Amino acid sequence: MGWKKDDEADRKFWTDMRGSQIDVLNEDLFLFGSIQRSMESGELPKILLSYQERQIYWYHEEMDRRIGAENIPAHLRVEQVLAEQAE
Repeated sequence: MGWKKDDEADRKFWTDMRGSQIDVLNEDLFLFGSIQRSMESGELPKILLSYQERQIYWYHEEMDRRIGAENIPAHLRVEQVLAEQAE
């Protein structure tokens, strides 16, 4: 990930980006247990994704598209749901 250059500004950008991503991941990990329990109990029938989560989901869809669904075991495929919503 990153540009095709390797200078101090680029390295600083990606170091800062990594720190930011770790912060977001830690927030998500803190919430996952309670969200999973709510979904399993039926109290939370579905989750609406925020813009940032849609970006992550789209990225996973795109990886599956590039690999080719036929090359991915069915239980590991990401359901392609965002393509119809793209502008």
